[in-house]
This record gives sequence, structure tokens and C-alpha cells, in this order.
Amino acid sequence: MAAAPSLLLLFPLLTVHYTVSDTLSDMTSVLAVSGGRAELPCVPVPRIPEDQPLLVLWYLSSNTRPIYSYDARAGDFETGDRWADQEVLGGRAFFAAHARPPTLVLEPTHAHDQGLYTCRVDYRLSPSTTSLVNLTVIITPGPPVVLWGGVGVVGGLGPLGEGERLQVVCRSVGGRPPPVLTWWWRGSKLPSQLTSTTPNTGEATVDATLVVVAAREMQRATLTCQARTTIPAHHTAIPAHHTAVPAHHTAVLQPHSVSVTLNIT
Repeated sequence: MAAAPSLLLLFPLLTVHYTVSDTLSDMTSVLAVSGGRAELPCVPVPRIPEDQPLLVLWYLSSNTRPIYSYDARAGDFETGDRWADQEVLGGRAFFAAHARPPTLVLEPTHAHDQGLYTCRVDYRLSPSTTSLVNLTVIITPGPPVVLWGGVGVVGGLGPLGEGERLQVVCRSVGGRPPPVLTWWWRGSKLPSQLTSTTPNTGEATVDATLVVVAAREMQRATLTCQARTTIPAHHTAIPAHHTAVPAHHTAVLQPHSVSVTLNIT
């Protein structure tokens, strides 16, 4: 019997990355949270053993102009000169030549950093080699808010008469991927209806509509809406403080929540 998927809690500024095999070329896929740190590895693989890498060039998507270069033609590989395209990377990029493997670090990561990166390495004797890094940037959603009759509610709902039907909406705006919203009471998940729309702003809006009937036992009851961003289980996550995580794990960003208290008369 297959093991049930397990959850791995990730904090908002943590980078996770995973490797996939590609029949055409080696590709490492890096998953980072916007505002956090992304590490893009580039492994020199010279065809001639013990050959020395001299120049590392990074390209983004289909651009023919490099966005970052590391030039060690004048000395040892670990003492090269660094250059970055300021319009693309600003001062956020640093090539860690001493790392194993050598790594281009982006910190903080921005949403527009997402894309396919190509790392080209030139050697003293061997032909150039290239490797691919696919960077996906997760955008955390806005904090959830509670709406009652289309109006934002903070703290309490009511007064409500006993037996009154209450329809309340939890809403979260933004996020890539969109969050999953759930309603909770006394540690139990409540049934709700989820809807998602993408207006002209391009930011997804997710609503979770909860319908309850006010009862005496729910007086002063605290209802909590939780917004959780889940990374699909087929993305094998490797957090910065782990060396490996089994493929059946599912990574979850630190959830956000909002609570309201019922006032039943």
C-alpha cells in the first residue's frame, strides 16, 4: 500500500528546489518564494578532464544578451570578475564560484525573475557546455478578509437571532498559485463553496462562502478562515535546511488566517 502524502511546512522567505531529468538536456528546477532567496546552480562539465572553466554566462529565456557574467580568464576560477545587467538584476545577483556546485544567487527574488535560465561555461581547452535552470517564483497571497453582506468585518459578527441563516465570505486576493481557503470551527473543517475569478488587474480573487444557521451552542463561537498555498506533490521539494525530501511530500507555505466571533442573541 502506498504511503499517504505528508505535509511539509515552509516559511515565506524560504527557497526550495528540486531536480528533474530531461531527455534533451540536464535541467534543474528551482522553486523560490517572492522576497526570498533563489539559488541557480551551474555545474561545469568539461569534456577534457581537469580542464579549467574560464567564463560563465547566464541568459534569461530567449534573450541573446547575457544578464550575468563571471570572468576568470585572468586568474583562478574563484577570483573572477562579476558583471550583472542592472536593468534585469540590479544589485540582487551574486555568483558564488566557491560553492559546490557554483551557484547564481538572487536575493531578494522578484516575481518577474521567473523563467528559464541558461548557464554557459567556456573552458580553456574543452568546448563550451550549457545547462538549464527553470525558476518558478511563488507569490504569497494577500491576507484573507471576512465579508458579510459585501462589507468587511473585523472581530465580531452580529447580533444574530437564534435560527438566523448567516452567509459569510472569506476572500484572498493575489498569489501564484492561488491559495486554498478553508473555514474552521473547534478544529473541524466546515463545508464551504469556493469560487475563483481573475479581473482585469490580473490578480486572482478566491472566495470561500460559508453558510451557517445561528444556534445557541454557537454563541461566542470563533470561526476561522485559513489561506494556504500548496506546492503540488509531484514537485520534489528540498528546503534549504534539508538534503533531501521524499517525492511523496507536499510543501505548504506558512498559512494566513483570520477569525470572527459570532454574537447570537
